[in-house]
Amino acid sequence: MLALDDALARLLAAARPLPAEEVPLDRAAGRSAAVDVWAPESLPRLAHAAMDGFACRTADVAAARPDRPVRLRVTGSARAGQPPGKGPGPGEAWSIVTGAPLPAGADRVIPLEHARRDGRGGILVTELGTRDHVVRPGETLAAGAPLLAAGRPVTAHALAGLAAAGIDRVRVHRRPRVALLATGDEVVAVGAAGVLPPGKIFNATGPALAADLRRAGYAVEERGIAGDDPAALRDALRAALASGCDVVVTTGGVSVGARDRVHRTWLDLGVRRVAGRVDLKPGGPFFAGLAGDVWIVALPG
Repeated sequence: MLALDDALARLLAAARPLPAEEVPLDRAAGRSAAVDVWAPESLPRLAHAAMDGFACRTADVAAARPDRPVRLRVTGSARAGQPPGKGPGPGEAWSIVTGAPLPAGADRVIPLEHARRDGRGGILVTELGTRDHVVRPGETLAAGAPLLAAGRPVTAHALAGLAAAGIDRVRVHRRPRVALLATGDEVVAVGAAGVLPPGKIFNATGPALAADLRRAGYAVEERGIAGDDPAALRDALRAALASGCDVVVTTGGVSVGARDRVHRTWLDLGVRRVAGRVDLKPGGPFFAGLAGDVWIVALPG
C-alpha cells in the first residue's frame, strides 16, 4: 500500500507534457502554456492621462495655492483614441480625459477637483498636488517583461497581458482527451430504467467525474458501462484504449474481490503498473499505469 504522497510522486515522475498547438486567445484560457512569452514592446506606447482634467506645463502651475490660484487659458482638448497634439503652449491648458495621449506641450495633468472654470475660457488651478497623473511609456509593461511561463496555466490575467501586447495567438499544450468508463453488473445508466431493478444502482460516479474533468479542461468521452463478464470487460477496456484518448479512467472493479477484475485485465492487456493501492479511506483501491503513451487510471466505484 502506497502513501498518498508517494503515489502522487510516482504519477508525476512518469507524466509527460502533451504536444503543443497554437490557438487563438479565446481558446487558450485554462490551458497550459507550451512556451515562454515576453512583451514585444513597452506599454503604454505613449504617455497618457491617468485622470480626467487639464494637461499643462508644471512650470506654469508650480506656484498654485488655494488662496493664490494660477490662471491658464484652455486652448484645446485631448481625447482617447486620437494621436497626441502639439500643444498646449506656455500659460495654456488642454482639457483631457483618462487614457487620452498626453499632448506634446504638456508634462502633467491637473485633476478636475484641483481646478475650476473661470467663465472666460480659462481655468483656475488651486492645487498642484504631489503626482503628475501621467502614465509614462513602459510604466504598465516593459519590453521583454514575461507574459507567460511555459508550463503555467493561461489565466484571465495572462490573457489580458497578451491582448494588451497585441498577441492574438499562443502556443499551449493540447487538451487531454479522457475516455471514461464505469464497470459493474450492478451499475445502470441514469435514465435507462424507469424503475430501478432490485440490486441495481444508478451510475452516479460517472457523471460526477465527467463534470470534474471537463471543469479541469479535459475533453471527455463517456463510454458507458461495462459489466463484470471477463470477455466483455476485456473488450470494453481494449476499445477504450484504442479510442485515441490520452487517458482512460474506469470506475469500479479495482479492489480485491473475486469479481474485481479491472486492474488484472489492464495488466493482461499489457499495461505497465505505475502505482497501486493507496493509504486512503475511502478510496484506497486504485490502479494507474501506462500503455505506451496512454494513461490508465482505475478508481473504485
